[in-house]
Amino acid sequence: MFERISNYFRQRFGTNPEDTEAPADDGVNANPRFSDDSPRSRNTPPAGHRPVAISSAQGRVYEQLRSAMTMFTAGYRQETIPFFESTLNNPAADAAVRTVASCLLGEAFRGTGNFGKAQQYYELAIRESDTIPEAMQGLNEFVQHYRPRAFCGLLTVYRRTLFDDHERIKSLIREIKSDFNIFPIEDLPAQVSLMEGLYLRQLGDIQGSLSCISEGLESIRNAAKSSSYFLFLHPEHFEALLLVSHLCAPGNNFHVRKLSREIMQANRGPWSLAFAAAAQLHLHLRQAADGEFSNFSANEFGQENEKVSELIAKLQKNARFEKDPLLLTECAMLSLIWYLLMEDFVPARRELNTLKKILPDCAQPMVLLRAVEIGALRRELELSGLIPDPGVEDILSLGRNALTELAKPLESYGCSDVLLQNWKTLLGGEPAGAGFLLERWASEELIALRCRVWP
Repeated sequence: MFERISNYFRQRFGTNPEDTEAPADDGVNANPRFSDDSPRSRNTPPAGHRPVAISSAQGRVYEQLRSAMTMFTAGYRQETIPFFESTLNNPAADAAVRTVASCLLGEAFRGTGNFGKAQQYYELAIRESDTIPEAMQGLNEFVQHYRPRAFCGLLTVYRRTLFDDHERIKSLIREIKSDFNIFPIEDLPAQVSLMEGLYLRQLGDIQGSLSCISEGLESIRNAAKSSSYFLFLHPEHFEALLLVSHLCAPGNNFHVRKLSREIMQANRGPWSLAFAAAAQLHLHLRQAADGEFSNFSANEFGQENEKVSELIAKLQKNARFEKDPLLLTECAMLSLIWYLLMEDFVPARRELNTLKKILPDCAQPMVLLRAVEIGALRRELELSGLIPDPGVEDILSLGRNALTELAKPLESYGCSDVLLQNWKTLLGGEPAGAGFLLERWASEELIALRCRVWP
């Protein structure tokens, strides 16, 4: 296996994995292209020391694993999948090695939106680490890093799939908190605060979410002063996820504008920049929903169009780099809406077709959100001549199936019967009523769904 990795590196990079270093700013999740939450770290996470007394077969396993980890931290996650799977199938691999391989497989699959596979491997990583005596866990660098990392990854997967075993979620959070005394990882409390805050947002507790994430952001900024790497998410992604919660809070437009500008001015990573651009686009479209565009002069409208076009370009560039289904569909949706407002129907139809192409491969919560948004845009689509269009009905049909599957999980996350009926009505294709353009798309009923589905 080591020879296969070495050959792969020589063919692709002209180097040997032993001579390849991760980029200085990368590490825990080195290349945000392959991560739905795009966590990055400043330095490479611990590669682990080989045990002193091991067989030659175990030694080869450790060398092979370290080489595959080098590929992973260099950003070529999908290419490492067969190597990590081979490690799991190797009888010489001990529990610590299997913990690492399983965790990184979970991250590779999570990054492509394959949450079922990601959940399977994260849970395996936790089970493997559980076989190591607790007294030894804190002494093993592999377990010290990858056990809590697998917990964070699993909680992320549960969040993205609207996992409705809430006792299991709370149990995981309690368990990772109990690891504080075992694993001296400076940013672990911050990561747990973030996980709690994101869970509270999904339950509809926006203020609780903002409080927890803000606390975690302050904590990880303090940890960053002395920490050589971050366990799971980078401080900039705490900022971006705080922005998500602000965007889900009606009346927090000032905070959305301020934080999104700070992220863009600081030139953060691609995922953060993409969502900051999306947040500013939401603010522009909320203006349209409030009827403010009708008071613009021709010059003001031209300036607005220029600003929005720049934001769409920034979102599109970073979404394509990330290959994150959330960002790709967000980009297509926001672009579609703007083209509808500009009465530019050719690119509007193109974005509609993009959504139709992407959605069948997305997780069901994302399918539901985009389909409900399309239903909320029925009046705008009718005015543009995009209804009747088979693409619209195809998307609405996907959404109806998703709502049937997710009705009970959504109820468990605090969604009322009134909300569920509202979304069902939008998916049913009923004729749109009067009102401002985008009024239904920007409604609190849609924001309630976004706060459950957004990362």
